[in-house]
Amino acid sequence: MKYLFHFGTLHCQDENGEVLAHIKGSFYGAKRNILLPDGSSYYTDIQNTRSGRIYVLCHADGTICLSAVPHTTEEKTPSLCRLPRTDHAAVCFGTENYRLTMHSSGLYRLTQESGEATLTINHRGVAGGWELCAENQIYPPYFLCGIFFFCRYLEQENEFITV
Repeated sequence: MKYLFHFGTLHCQDENGEVLAHIKGSFYGAKRNILLPDGSSYYTDIQNTRSGRIYVLCHADGTICLSAVPHTTEEKTPSLCRLPRTDHAAVCFGTENYRLTMHSSGLYRLTQESGEATLTINHRGVAGGWELCAENQIYPPYFLCGIFFFCRYLEQENEFITV
């Protein structure tokens, strides 16, 4: 199943192009609100805990639906001139565990524990927007939006802070 994320809207890329979700960002911070056509709402955010940062997708009532823990690159020989790069996250969705990997700033892949790719997120270049391609599975719209924002959070982990 193919989806298109463009201008804050998640569309199904089939013959009818149904709108599955709208995104509303906050003025400040990482929180993003996900509004579904049926009236339900979710939000994504970054939580800081003693053990590190956790990306969460929560229902409007605060229950966590999806969570991810970012991890740095598993380099064999660390270099003094290079900072560790955050390039993947361990994702938990109910009883299912996944690995979200950033291959580049425009290509992300969600894989199951077995290594099978289940979702690919690819930037469309000059056409704009992001294409989400689910392999042999249909995910709920809030899950797709949550994973998309987890990808954006992963990318932000590697940005330098300038003051």
